[in-house]
Amino acid sequence: MKKSTIAFIITVYKKDKLKYFKEAIETIVNQDYGFQNINIYLGVDGELSNEVDDYINENIKFFYKIIKNKENKGLAFTLNRLIETLENEYYIFRMDSDDVCYLDRATKQVNFMEKNPDILISGGAIEEFSEEHGMQMIRTYPKNSVKAKKYIYKASIFAHPAVCFKKDFFNKGFRYDANHKFSQDVDLWFRALNKNIEIANIKDVVLKLRVQDNFYKRRSYKKAIGEFKIYYKGIITNYGFSFKLIYPLFRLLFRLLPVFLVEKIYNSKLRKKLNN
Repeated sequence: MKKSTIAFIITVYKKDKLKYFKEAIETIVNQDYGFQNINIYLGVDGELSNEVDDYINENIKFFYKIIKNKENKGLAFTLNRLIETLENEYYIFRMDSDDVCYLDRATKQVNFMEKNPDILISGGAIEEFSEEHGMQMIRTYPKNSVKAKKYIYKASIFAHPAVCFKKDFFNKGFRYDANHKFSQDVDLWFRALNKNIEIANIKDVVLKLRVQDNFYKRRSYKKAIGEFKIYYKGIITNYGFSFKLIYPLFRLLFRLLPVFLVEKIYNSKLRKKLNN
């Protein structure tokens, strides 16, 4: 039986490291789904480092289409451009430029979605890891839309780089809100649930998500406030004025803690308990 052609949409910008980007692309190329059935759509968000630019030019055969922004426009803007560029691929996978796909990811998510035609967005469990600490933890996400609606006010219902969309989702007019510089995915999930879009996460680990060693230092006041606003609006829109607002408030306070405390809590069992 002929497999459906699928798409991976991935963006890259000047701060991305060649080592990580190369590994990310290789784990798409080596999917057991068969690279002949995969189209990689690459969004170049502004200027790149010379070594990443050289890698792309030397391996142009890996990329089905490349779109380029003259200047850095942000993730949401670039993803929307890629979505508009898609052709006839029915399944569209997200991927970040520094993460690592399990080689059976595409097969598992496509099989799941073919068996569940009502599901328009699927995700899966992820393995968080870093160069310094190795594997840190396995994160799982809500199994279905019912559970997602009871969870989203606490934390994201998907690992964004692990999602797969059916094209029907985008045909309904959904796009990332380019006005948001941070947590654009959470905003999209709130809007999808508000419109009763069916979502699911499979129990299998589909992706290794890289927690870079400067992850904690890169947290900023602006990002924390932006994230809080998205959760606040999403909760008000979906649930009305509710006790659920306490969760993004605590999240905001956590984001503003000193770096050493954030790192300690992030790597502790307490974080897992708070998200359950």
